Amino acid sequence: WWHVDQGHGKRGVQAIQGFVSLYDGTAETGGLCVIPGSHRGHDGLLAQVPNASGDFVMVPSPSTNPIIRDGKLIVCKAGDLVLWDSRTIHCNNPSLTTPTEEGGYPHDQLLRAAIYVCMTPRYKASSNVITMRRKAFLAGVGTSHWPHEFHPKCPGEIDTVFQKFTDKKVEEAFVDLNVREEQRSLIGDAW
Repeated sequence: WWHVDQGHGKRGVQAIQGFVSLYDGTAETGGLCVIPGSHRGHDGLLAQVPNASGDFVMVPSPSTNPIIRDGKLIVCKAGDLVLWDSRTIHCNNPSLTTPTEEGGYPHDQLLRAAIYVCMTPRYKASSNVITMRRKAFLAGVGTSHWPHEFHPKCPGEIDTVFQKFTDKKVEEAFVDLNVREEQRSLIGDAW
């Protein structure tokens, strides 16, 4: 699924996304593939999909689309931080060669795992978004990879999930849980 994570509503550099790899990434494990330099053709890609909505934009007809050329598998080591512009065409790919036990990959071993990250300037997040992110942290609710917007990923109605979290209860919970400054800064609290 070749795609970009930045749609019509956002132009220019808006976000840097990436992951920390928990395992080595090789041709045997598969992983992230990118089209180097494709961020420079973002407007051209969007012109091909004028009716695309949202930030997840799939490349049309990837097997014949000339925009898909020279894809590169990102080879990395466990612990590496891999970053790319959200306008970069990318996808995840299965292993390019068959993993073997001789190559260090037992048939029942997890081949890859990552912790995804995304960075945008903090000033883009409104105080309401920060408040909602604080509540989401306590409720164990995930969001999209756009940190300055709030798109919750949770079962049920978000208002029902969050109604017990008044500002006072959120702050008390942060103290009770001993939430550190580093954690608060990831949520979006002022430093």
